[in-house]
Amino acid sequence: MRMKDKCGIVTAAGSGMGRAGAIRFAQEGAAVAVVDIDVEAVQAVVAEIEAAGGRAVGITADLTQDEDSRRIVREAQASGYRWSSLIRGVVRSAPFRTRMPRAAEDAVAQRASAR
Repeated sequence: MRMKDKCGIVTAAGSGMGRAGAIRFAQEGAAVAVVDIDVEAVQAVVAEIEAAGGRAVGITADLTQDEDSRRIVREAQASGYRWSSLIRGVVRSAPFRTRMPRAAEDAVAQRASAR
């Protein structure tokens, strides 16, 4: 398990490459925050990770909204895991942003450096 005792926030994790990344992180021993706009997809991925013996927390959020992006970090921190990675998936094609707002990225970086 290459990622034992690591924790990662994976966005766009409800399907496709984000889902695959979240599952792979969990298989490698990481705790995973599964983030997506689709609540049912988030629940399904979290259930799949947990059924395989992994650790996951689900967070439903719209990354096009700054407040949701900040909330992701708050909820991840409140879960009790020490988050060390942020994996950004593709959100949507233009005109939507495809990355977390800078404030959320800074919060993750600050949390990781406080370790």
